[in-house]
Amino acid sequence: MSDPMKIDITARDNDTAAKVKLKICQKCGWYEHGIGQAEQCDSNLGQRASDLIAAVPEVRRAGKLGYGFGHVVFEIARHFNIRFRVGKRNFNLAEVFLLDDLQPNEAADLVKLLHSWNERRVQQRFNTKVVDRP
Repeated sequence: MSDPMKIDITARDNDTAAKVKLKICQKCGWYEHGIGQAEQCDSNLGQRASDLIAAVPEVRRAGKLGYGFGHVVFEIARHFNIRFRVGKRNFNLAEVFLLDDLQPNEAADLVKLLHSWNERRVQQRFNTKVVDRP
């Protein structure tokens, strides 16, 4: 981001704003909707969302628009996205959306992937192994 007073706007967000004919706030990066904008507008949250998007350059269709203020979405494929709520300190996983049927082996692969990711996350965060509960 070159200008600290102007948030990065992704190509996806520019496309989305053009389709619905709304302006993007240059301070926070979410829709400039008028009423309540001043109360909601938070350049720090906008920057945190932009930083998360920049940290995942593999996902080219990522942005902040279309899901409400304080959300960032990564479009993995046409009908597959992951949405996060941007908090003051952390990100909350809000939704994983996949408009497709999964084969049993694909569903199992997804569960295994998330299970493995969670084990690594817990181990890194707490320097301990995950203990299964009975």
